[in-house]
Amino acid sequence: MQSATAGQTPINFSAWTGRGVKVAVIDSGIDPKHPRIGRVQGGVEFAVNNRGKAIRGEGMALIDRTGHGTACAGIIRRIALAVEQYSVRVFDESLCADGQALLEGLLWAIEYRHRCGQLEFGYDRSVDRGRDAGSVQGSCATTVDSSGCRPQRWGG
Repeated sequence: MQSATAGQTPINFSAWTGRGVKVAVIDSGIDPKHPRIGRVQGGVEFAVNNRGKAIRGEGMALIDRTGHGTACAGIIRRIALAVEQYSVRVFDESLCADGQALLEGLLWAIEYRHRCGQLEFGYDRSVDRGRDAGSVQGSCATTVDSSGCRPQRWGG
C-alpha cells in the first residue's frame, strides 16, 4: 500500500520506512512466525488475576490465538517496513480485556519510550455492568502515525 485517504485527505506512505520508530501493538498478541510480520523485537502481556491485581508476564506475548493483533501488525509492517514492533498482549482469546490490563499495557509502552502505539478497542453496552464494568472489547481501530505520532482514527 503506497497511499490511502483519511476523509478527503490523501496520504502518501511511499517515503515512510518507520526506521527508528518503536510501535507498541496493544492487542491480542503478535505471531512472529507469520510470513508478513517480519521481526518482532519483543513482547509483554498483562492480565488481571482473580484478586483484581494486574499481573505482567512474557510467556504468551508472542502468541496470538485470534489473529487480530497479528493482522494489525501486518498492516503496520506493510506501511512501514523498518518499524520496530513490540507485542503488548492485553486481550484474551475472546478479544476482551480488563481495563486495568489495558492501562498497564499503555504505561509499559510509555515507560519503554514507544513513540507510537496501535490500539484496538471498543465498548460492548450489552455486558453486565456489575460483573464486567472494567472490561473492554476489541473492535474499532485507533492508531497514530510514525512521522509525528499524531492521532488518527480509522474506521467507524
